[in-house]
Amino acid sequence: MEWYDKLANGYDELYAAEQSLKYDAALKAVASRRFGTAVDAGCGTGLFHHRLRVICDFVLGVDVSREMLVRARTRSRDPSVSLVRADCSTLPLRDCIVDCVFAISLLKTGAVMAKQLAEMSRVIQRGGIVVGTMFREGGEKPVLVGEGLGSDAKWWNLSAREVLFLARRAML
Repeated sequence: MEWYDKLANGYDELYAAEQSLKYDAALKAVASRRFGTAVDAGCGTGLFHHRLRVICDFVLGVDVSREMLVRARTRSRDPSVSLVRADCSTLPLRDCIVDCVFAISLLKTGAVMAKQLAEMSRVIQRGGIVVGTMFREGGEKPVLVGEGLGSDAKWWNLSAREVLFLARRAML
């Protein structure tokens, strides 16, 4: 968390172009879908919020870094975008309450990712989706099924080391 607080001032300058490509890919993956409520998990400085508002009635940005959220609030005063400081491994939301979760540049293979994916699955409604990016360990696609997401996930290569996925909530 401290690292992200320190990075907040220069984050957009360092990563906006790279993140923009990922946002484009995520929006292309959801095609013409519209969402009532979406969560931007690990929202950082809120670079994605303006684009999400085009397809979502309400956006909740979640990040563990206070400084990143300060930048996100400065970027958007839209009343349809709210921000909350929280760890994405323990989302402060009720079960089955959102239509979609976007997790761009949040997920890294391991135990924390498993907790984050389980939380995302918990908060999305039946038929809801998770769209995210993750780095591949050894070139393999991570397994999502055990985390409450369906086995029919779609995958796109973003680079030699990173993939984008779209997965539906498993019918539990």
